[in-house]
Amino acid sequence: MPDLGRGLRGLRGLMGLMGRQGEGVTRRRGDKERGRQGEGVTRRGGDRERGRGGDKRRVDFSRIHNLSNMQIMDKKINRFVFNSFGVNTYILSDEAGKCLIVDPGCQYHGEETELLGFITGNHLIPVGLVNTHFHIDHILGNSLVSKTFNLKPQCHRNCKMFWETASEFGSVFGIKVENLIIPENFIEEGDLLAYGSSSVEVLYTPGHADGSICLVNHAERYVISGDVLFRDSIGRTDLPTGNFDLLQNSITTRLFTLPDDYTVFPGHGPETTIGYEKANNPFLH
Repeated sequence: MPDLGRGLRGLRGLMGLMGRQGEGVTRRRGDKERGRQGEGVTRRGGDRERGRGGDKRRVDFSRIHNLSNMQIMDKKINRFVFNSFGVNTYILSDEAGKCLIVDPGCQYHGEETELLGFITGNHLIPVGLVNTHFHIDHILGNSLVSKTFNLKPQCHRNCKMFWETASEFGSVFGIKVENLIIPENFIEEGDLLAYGSSSVEVLYTPGHADGSICLVNHAERYVISGDVLFRDSIGRTDLPTGNFDLLQNSITTRLFTLPDDYTVFPGHGPETTIGYEKANNPFLH
C-alpha cells in the first residue's frame, strides 16, 4: 500500500496541473516521480465460471460543453466533457439503444441534467456502468447513474485503494464525496462487456493508477483509453500507485499492438489514433 499521507500532501502541490488537458504527463522519461449485473460469465483459463466459448469472459449487461454531447463520426459513441478536470464521459450504444456509460464525471447539477436528458431524450437503455479507473474525477457521477438506472459500477478489483480513500482524495480538491457506490463485481483482462449487439474488450493497463483499464471495440475499431494514453501525452505517474515504466509497458504491449487505424478516445482532451501516437508521442520514444 502506498504512503497515502505522502501522496495526498503531494497532490496539494499538483492541483494546478489537473486541468482540461487532463492527467497528461508533462515530463520526459528521465524524471522518476511526476508530477451483474451481468449474466453469462465466461472466464479465461481455469477460473471456476467458465463458458462454452473458451478464453474470454462475456458479461451480458442485459437488464435493463465544447466537445460535449458530441456524436463521434460513424461510431456509436457520444462524449461529454464534465467537471473541473474536464473528464470525458462516454456513452457507447448499439442500434437498439442499449448502452454503456463510461466514467460518468458529473460534478454539477447542470451536468447531471445534461447526461440524463441525453439518455432519456434518445430513448437509450443503460445496461452497464464502467469506470476505467477510480480517480475521483472519473467517478463523481457514479451515484447518479447507479441510483437512476439501478446499476453498480464495474471496475478492476485493483482500484480498491481508491474507493477506500475517495473522501480523502476529494478533500484535497475541495470535493465532498457523498453516497459513494462501492463496486461489488469486477472486470478483468480479456472480459467482453456486452451492450445489446455490441461489446468492448477489457485490457488491463496499470501505470497511471492501479486498476486502470482500457476498452476496445474491435468491430468499430476504437479504444477508450481512460488516463493511460492521450494525444501527444500519457497519463501522469506522480499520484499514488503511479509508475512510469509500468505505464510505458502497458501502452507498448497492450495498446500499441492494436492496428494503427484504431481511434483512441482518452479520458481527457481530443481523440487520436494508435498510429499517430506510435509515431509522434514524445513520452514513448
